[in-house]
Amino acid sequence: MNQRVIEKEELAALVPHQGGMFLLSRVIRHDLDRGVLVSEYDITEESFFYRRDLGGVPSWAGFELMAQSVGALSGLNRRGRPPRIGFILSVSELILRVPAFKAGTTARIEVEEEAALGNAHSFFCRVFAGGRGGEADAAVEAKLTVMETDDPAALLGQEGGGG
Repeated sequence: MNQRVIEKEELAALVPHQGGMFLLSRVIRHDLDRGVLVSEYDITEESFFYRRDLGGVPSWAGFELMAQSVGALSGLNRRGRPPRIGFILSVSELILRVPAFKAGTTARIEVEEEAALGNAHSFFCRVFAGGRGGEADAAVEAKLTVMETDDPAALLGQEGGGG
């Protein structure tokens, strides 16, 4: 398992998300051979999905943290080439154990590839509230199935696709 921390600035080149929708704060470890990545997201009042009434980011946004972590894993596998666009084909077995990730905490996201067929990949994902360890259960977990493409227009059957 590679323990080198990849900070937000370097990580931004690995995923297609930009601006406020780019959520990940860092990757703390990854293993490309096993298809495993662990990332973190620092929750603040400036976070894209922050809700004052919850005092944090709703736990359902954990799905987006999972998806971006999967994208970061793909980007690391493609290092030196432009990131691929990923389409979520399904989210299954979604479990939300907390209402929100509280401001001032760090969510830890773990993704592990379970299967791949062509450009389609299935991942088991978990998000832990509060950061770097000690939690017995994940705050959010789900299985994500994604499809990657270099040419989203062609995949969607639109004219003018290129890659």
